[in-house]
Amino acid sequence: IFPDAVGGIMRRENLSRRHFKPILKRAGLSEDTRIYDLRHTFGTLWVEWGEDASVLQRIMGHARIETTLNNYVHPSDRARSEAMARFGERLRRPS
Repeated sequence: IFPDAVGGIMRRENLSRRHFKPILKRAGLSEDTRIYDLRHTFGTLWVEWGEDASVLQRIMGHARIETTLNNYVHPSDRARSEAMARFGERLRRPS
């Protein structure tokens, strides 16, 4: 996916040092951020924004939905709080 200057496979360290770390710096993100951290963020945001988890599973190339949901989706405190607020509202509605 990421070729070097002569068409070979770019070494992971070069990709990180030359491209990924400068992008992190410009974005104001920690230099400790790993490429795979972005994969987790993508999965979490996808689900929090109401997109279909089975579509996410296919995008991420997982054979099982459990892999996607258990390893790549991490609901934020805000998402949990908002979900609990919606649940509480439903309980307060008259039947």
